[in-house]
Amino acid sequence: VWEKCIEGNWTEIQPDELLRVTKCEAQPWLLLFHLLCTPSCREAYSLNTFRKEQISRLRKFLNNVVVDQIPVLEDVMRYMDELSIMDVPETASTGHGTALLMQQVDSLREEITSSRVVSDWDAVAREQFDTIFSKVKDATDQTLRLISDVYGENGYESVLASTAPSLDVQLSSMPIREVIIAVATKSGSSDRTIDCFRLDLGDEASSSSSATVVDSPHGKFRRTKCTVTLLDGSDASVVVVPSNAKVVAKVYFDGFDHTPTTLEVESIDLPTSSDGVKTKKKEWRQAGRL
Repeated sequence: VWEKCIEGNWTEIQPDELLRVTKCEAQPWLLLFHLLCTPSCREAYSLNTFRKEQISRLRKFLNNVVVDQIPVLEDVMRYMDELSIMDVPETASTGHGTALLMQQVDSLREEITSSRVVSDWDAVAREQFDTIFSKVKDATDQTLRLISDVYGENGYESVLASTAPSLDVQLSSMPIREVIIAVATKSGSSDRTIDCFRLDLGDEASSSSSATVVDSPHGKFRRTKCTVTLLDGSDASVVVVPSNAKVVAKVYFDGFDHTPTTLEVESIDLPTSSDGVKTKKKEWRQAGRL
């Protein structure tokens, strides 16, 4: 038994009447016609990929039998065929595609502001100007000057300098207690440690007064003499370090008992000697920076 909703009631339909379009069926088709083919609706209903997919799903229900009963659907069918080969944006444009605009309203603020008349707000503005804003000028406001300096050439450094100690103070006020250096090579996806060295600064060298702060193209460095030994106390001069070894240095400072500062360089890239070519006895490498 086949039934259709006719005039608000479910009515039995004979098999030869199944393809006849009822009013309930015609209304959605007419709505779709106005939405897709009326210029005013098309301006407000911008297309995106999601809407294109949903509209294209209705194309299989449009056939000659339905178009014969509702002739305006011929334009809808043509529009859907054209839509199938059209490129539409991922999201709808904001020019005409927003049919509903929702805005959050602060009910408490609206209640407070609506209870005052215009003259009250004028009095509040005059009082704030007399008691607050007239006493501080842009030229003398230190906060505004600090903010504006950020956009200058050296603004970022000057802002940090106003809140942090200078580099000279940091280098001279933090004596190094101990430095442990690990030399490793790549072994597959992991590192294989070859040797570990200890830099012995000595009692005098560990104090900041014996260190020398020197300038370099990479900034300021504190230069301190030290003695290099292996962790087991043996002589480190007999250790051969690969040219592409990774170096990790753990720096322990006096007065800081927590995790040491770790500095590392992935490859020291030492020069290799060849026949008849002399190499330098000393090579400098930087392992990170404090």
